[in-house]
Amino acid sequence: MATIAIESAQRLFLDMLTSVFRAPTSFFDSTPSSRILNRSSTDQSTVDTDVPYRLVGLVFALIQLLSIIILMSQVAWQVFLLFGIILGLSVWYQAYYITTGRELTRMVGFRKAPILHHFSETIVGAPTIRCFFQEARFLGRNIDLVDDYSRIMVHKSATTE
Repeated sequence: MATIAIESAQRLFLDMLTSVFRAPTSFFDSTPSSRILNRSSTDQSTVDTDVPYRLVGLVFALIQLLSIIILMSQVAWQVFLLFGIILGLSVWYQAYYITTGRELTRMVGFRKAPILHHFSETIVGAPTIRCFFQEARFLGRNIDLVDDYSRIMVHKSATTE
């Protein structure tokens, strides 16, 4: 499992890097570097940390579910009726909440890009900011951006967990 996770992460990174290097100049004119960095770091982080654990959890859950269904069907065949009802409710629930989760994920991406952009611009302009004594203003702006991001992230976590 670890080998598959490492190979998939390396392949994603190389494919992403190739796509960015082969992109036309107009792409860089219309897309801020913070958005590119945000998207690539988020995708790479998800593939590195989240996907392997979720895949293992899925396999274990499927084995448990199939074992329970087989054992229960040996004792009482009426379990199949209950299983069908629960499956129908699960499909309805997933269809209803998947759109909400998708929109909140999109909003998280929009809220994260300004944080990275502001941070990178602040690092580049740090001598000028210190020269004009504007540290408090930049710190306040950074805190406001992080608060906006955290507010949306809480809602996203609540819908996806």
